[in-house]
Amino acid sequence: MSQRINISVSDDLYQKIQAFKDGLNISKLCQDALRQAVSIEEFRSQVGEDIERLAIAFKKEREEYGRKFWEEGFRDGTKDAFKMDYQLLYDIEQRSVTYCEPPREVFELGASKDTREKVESNLEGITKHGSFHDSPYHDFDDFGDFYFDGWVAGCIDVWERVCTKLSIHGFKKVKETPHGDE
Repeated sequence: MSQRINISVSDDLYQKIQAFKDGLNISKLCQDALRQAVSIEEFRSQVGEDIERLAIAFKKEREEYGRKFWEEGFRDGTKDAFKMDYQLLYDIEQRSVTYCEPPREVFELGASKDTREKVESNLEGITKHGSFHDSPYHDFDDFGDFYFDGWVAGCIDVWERVCTKLSIHGFKKVKETPHGDE
C-alpha cells in the first residue's frame, strides 16, 4: 500500500516541471530523493554515539595542548613578574583579580618586550623547535587564551608569594615548622 504526501515547490520550479511533465516521473523522483535523504539520516543517527566519543577525545586532546600553552604562559608570566616594580605587579593583580579584565588585556599592560615579541611571532620559538608540541596544526591562534591565562597566573603567583612573605595586602606569613612537628 502506498501513502500519499503533498510537497510544495516554488512557482519557478513548478513552471519548469510543467514544461517537462510528460517526461518526468515526479512521484519516483521524489521517492528516490526521500529514500536517499532518509538513508543518510539513518546512518547519521547510527554514528551518533561514535561522534560523542570522538568529541570527548578531541576535547581531551585540546585541553592537553591548552595545558601546554598555559604552562608556557605561566613560565613567561613568572619571569616577567621578576622584572616588574611593585606598582605594575599590583596593577596586574587588581585588573585581573579585582576587576576581572580579560587576560589578554592584562598581558598588554605588563608583558616584557621579549615576551611580547615571542607572542607577536606566534610563539615561533616554541613551535619551531618542537619543545611545545609536535603538531604543526596546533598554533597560537587556537590556544592563545590558554597562554594569556597562564601568563596572568604566573604574575599573580609571584605577587601572592611576595605579599605572603611581607604579610601585606591581607596575606599572612605562614609559620614554617620542621617536618614531623605538629
